[in-house]
Amino acid sequence: RSSACVDNNRSSHLSHSLAFGCLSPRRVVEEARAGGEGCDWMISHMEMRDFFLFSCVTSDHLFYGLEGIPVSRRARKPNEWLPFGSAATSDLWARWTSGNTGLPLVDAAMAELAETGYCSNRVRQNA
Repeated sequence: RSSACVDNNRSSHLSHSLAFGCLSPRRVVEEARAGGEGCDWMISHMEMRDFFLFSCVTSDHLFYGLEGIPVSRRARKPNEWLPFGSAATSDLWARWTSGNTGLPLVDAAMAELAETGYCSNRVRQNA
């Protein structure tokens, strides 16, 4: 399995079931181990999922802040929020949600989401 390949339904499509608690990550890992070497990628994805969930919980409100999780003590210029609801942010929001950003990967992700109700992990991380 190519780690970048998402065509022809080469995705588990388990994200909904995992997110809503209908499927246990432990069960996924158990089945992947039984499936052999070709299923190792699924175990890796479950490990990443746990890492990011743990990072979110332990960083509390900082996870959703503009600066993100504090992973480095290096000083850097702080970002600034644009006021939500302003003409600038409303236009950006509308372009993003309709898949008209001009960024092909982001636009493809939003088109896939609008058409199928699903967005692959590969593009979800970037859109």
